[in-house]
Amino acid sequence: MVLITTSCAIDFIHNLKFSTNPNPEKSKTKGIIFSKKQCDKVNVAPIILCNDPLPWRDNLKLLGNIIESDNSMKTDCYRKRCRFIGNAHSLNQEFCFSSPAIKKKLLNIYATSFYGSSLYKLYSDQCDRLYHAYNICVRDTFSVPRTTHKYLIETISECIHPKVMIFSRFVKYVQSMLKSSKPAIFLLVNLVKDNNGTVCGKNLSKIAKSCHSSNEKLTSKLVNQKMKYSPIPQAELWRENILTEMLLYRNCDFVQIDHFLKNEINDIRGH
Repeated sequence: MVLITTSCAIDFIHNLKFSTNPNPEKSKTKGIIFSKKQCDKVNVAPIILCNDPLPWRDNLKLLGNIIESDNSMKTDCYRKRCRFIGNAHSLNQEFCFSSPAIKKKLLNIYATSFYGSSLYKLYSDQCDRLYHAYNICVRDTFSVPRTTHKYLIETISECIHPKVMIFSRFVKYVQSMLKSSKPAIFLLVNLVKDNNGTVCGKNLSKIAKSCHSSNEKLTSKLVNQKMKYSPIPQAELWRENILTEMLLYRNCDFVQIDHFLKNEINDIRGH
């Protein structure tokens, strides 16, 4: 599959004028070949636009996302993770005087858009690193040790984990395409939604399995209701109750816990 992106295309009745340049680095029109086979990228006949050869790239920026020839979206996910970390640190410094609850709300509003995540392989190592970055941010925001179990992150933050949010958005994104009035989009999504060999099909299949549902019955609302970032093991539920009480006790002087002094709890929590 070949995609040509351009920042300037003018229609003169039946002709197109592309923004090109003899210097490939200055050309605003570029092409990308979607294939994992290197030979498919090499054995391509040259394309001449406005007397200039079309430059080929392994990745391109399109609508704010970095798309790659191997269709992995690794670079885009990496950059969105770096941007999230940068925004999180900026918010933490700017509002260092605020309570953890306020900083958490600001974080969710201004740093967790993850635009373009509907195109990712949601069960990939790159996405896991993104979720891990959020976990670290929550631990730092609420001043809990970085060794705190990941299945306690949602308990600490008291909000939906970005992983669940991204999965819910993905399902809603697919549903919207299934209702599209454009034949090409409608046909394409119906071809891939049940095909586990595609990114879309594999994502849907794994999300449905996590929600104990089928692809047909899967909805964004069901994802929010059924899915947890990391379910708490039955034998570890006692940790959730103790952690909730400790956080409440640390932030509210009028709350009392039997047999514990405040300085003892602070010592246990690393303060």
